[in-house]
Amino acid sequence: MAAYILPGYEHRDGWHCGSTAIRNACRYVGVELSEPICFGLGAGAGFFFLKSDQFSPSRIFNGRSPALVPPFFRHLGLPAEWHASDGFDWPAMRACLDDGWPVILLADIYYLPYYRSATHFPGHVVLLAGYDDAAGLAYLSDTDRHRLQTVPLDALDRAMVSRQPPFLMNHNWLAVRPFDLPDLRRPLRRALRVNLEQMLDPPGPILGLPALRQMAADLFSWGGLDDAPWCARFGYQVIERRGTGGGAFRHPMYSRFLRQAEAWLPELGGMDAAGRMAVIGQRWTDLASILKAISEADAGGDFEQAGAVATEIAEAEASFWHDLAALI
Repeated sequence: MAAYILPGYEHRDGWHCGSTAIRNACRYVGVELSEPICFGLGAGAGFFFLKSDQFSPSRIFNGRSPALVPPFFRHLGLPAEWHASDGFDWPAMRACLDDGWPVILLADIYYLPYYRSATHFPGHVVLLAGYDDAAGLAYLSDTDRHRLQTVPLDALDRAMVSRQPPFLMNHNWLAVRPFDLPDLRRPLRRALRVNLEQMLDPPGPILGLPALRQMAADLFSWGGLDDAPWCARFGYQVIERRGTGGGAFRHPMYSRFLRQAEAWLPELGGMDAAGRMAVIGQRWTDLASILKAISEADAGGDFEQAGAVATEIAEAEASFWHDLAALI
């Protein structure tokens, strides 16, 4: 059988893997939403910080929430959970494609050959858009790639499993069926409340504002780490390069979400939520520049400035999220 691609599927580039996959899948089933709105409806802004000699690098942080795809659909009032299994259920995923349903899945870029990555990065979201049975290939629609990418099925099988914290994966995938888009006022409020809980009242100290404050305080001592340059480089990358759109997802992604959400929730304009988030995003970009310079310095770098900027960011975020909580 010849290669099969979802009829009429069009890949569109994006900033972030999850919000790009959601937007492209929704567009295929007839629901037009911008990438920032998809990110915000998934309550995408968040933070986590992990430190352990068992990790590489030994200090890992990220400005995104732990989950994005199922929450997006749940906030719209649609049931959504990852399918998960110990085995690679290719027949089920293939059947969804045959029914005209795009499939969103989680992968580790280390096993996706078109990345040529020397490091593991699990939790990456891609959209399965087709297959070639004869060649044993899957066609993936992936973030900033300009066309569909081919991946051998055995590589996709390996890519969908991870035992590496914080993104544990066990062949997770979700088919997107056609649905009717409701009025967005309630879903947006629901998503904003979840985002507030993630930042202000997280279930543990490695998440939200407590984690951000921990990271800011910890940054001052990174110069004494054996892998200090790698910690700094990875920090720069997860703020600016690894599918964030820049500014640790704050600007342009989340600030544009807040601006676009004013069409349904005009009160967001009253506190200038989008403008304030854009300023916070710029400070994240400033921190990324400092960390990048440290990673490239021959004699190591001074983390004092990085710690000071991160402390400023933590206070600005605390002020923003508390003000948003008072509003919402």
